[in-house]
Amino acid sequence: MRFRTAIISLTIIGVCTALCGCTPADTIAVTGSVSSGVVVLQVPALVTVVPDLDAGFAGGGATGSASAGTAGVSRSAIATVSAITGLGSYLRVASIEANPGANVKAGQIIARFDSASLEANVGVASANANVAAAQVGVLDSAIEKTSSSAADLDAARATLESTIDQLTTSRSQLSVQLAQTQAALASLPTSPAPPQAAQLQAAIMQLQAGISQMDAGLVQARAGLGTLDAGSAALVAARAQMRDLRAIAVVASDASKIGVLVAQYQLSLSVVRSPVDGVLVGVADVGDLLAPGATVAAVREDAPAKVTTWLAADQLARVRVGDSATVSGDWMAAGASVTGTVSHIGSRADYPPTSFATDAVHLTRAVPVEITIPSAVLPYGAPVDIAVVPSG
Repeated sequence: MRFRTAIISLTIIGVCTALCGCTPADTIAVTGSVSSGVVVLQVPALVTVVPDLDAGFAGGGATGSASAGTAGVSRSAIATVSAITGLGSYLRVASIEANPGANVKAGQIIARFDSASLEANVGVASANANVAAAQVGVLDSAIEKTSSSAADLDAARATLESTIDQLTTSRSQLSVQLAQTQAALASLPTSPAPPQAAQLQAAIMQLQAGISQMDAGLVQARAGLGTLDAGSAALVAARAQMRDLRAIAVVASDASKIGVLVAQYQLSLSVVRSPVDGVLVGVADVGDLLAPGATVAAVREDAPAKVTTWLAADQLARVRVGDSATVSGDWMAAGASVTGTVSHIGSRADYPPTSFATDAVHLTRAVPVEITIPSAVLPYGAPVDIAVVPSG
């Protein structure tokens, strides 16, 4: 995060001219401060997570209560882990890779935090993702079993239907034989009864008994067919429900992969890298326990120095981008100064900060003006005197 602080005061040109006679009449004399050049690196806020054994199921988590970035983990669990490890509250500096005063490049490692718990976070998140993916496999297996059961039911149904067809055909044949036998018996003389009459009577009784048995078998077979139909319907309903659960489990599995990415990103934050080329002007010490937002290191960027001041409306009317400006300071060598140009004029007038003590600006709105000095390296926050030479 780049911190720019403008601690400045405005000196009216007439006052300066009257007191010291040091400024030409067409020059705007103001004061300002060095406002750029230092990039401050801060401690990130990190959270430790705990395993979620219900990953992959809707409403997962031991308590059903979730915290941002830790789906399925109860708030009390997060608070407990954070209290034990200190993560989410403090990070301990494990090593320093560059000393103050050293030139650093963008991306160069400056410091490392203790990352043991963060590495564990990656393992926990990966375990959660594996559990969620396993739930999808469990449901796939269950769906496959219902498919096998459906195939078994279809085979049983085909067998029953074949049996019913065979029984129906056999009954028809027996009915024909019964009719033929009864006709043959009726054609015999009744008195005296021939020997064949008793044989035909016995055959009729056997045929009738066989037809009765086949009728009972058909009743049982058709009842079994009805049972299979009901079982098939229940199996279809169960398969549909499991497919719906699988769709939910797939979504949960995909979401759990995000937790892995988050944990890996948090682990990457345990390594502090310089975002710019520059000089390391400050860094924490090994063993320091730092809260989120605390400064870990500060890098003075290799870039043109900038100073900031505020101009009232009557002054701003005379100034344009590109106007020349001379910058000096009582902390410089006697008579030393550097030259810059007006590089930016603010787009709106506001009341300057209370640290800007000149009444001429404090009692009216003013506009921030930035001046770039490409040929000098100025200390961040140092007060400076500015003489702007309007070109118009």
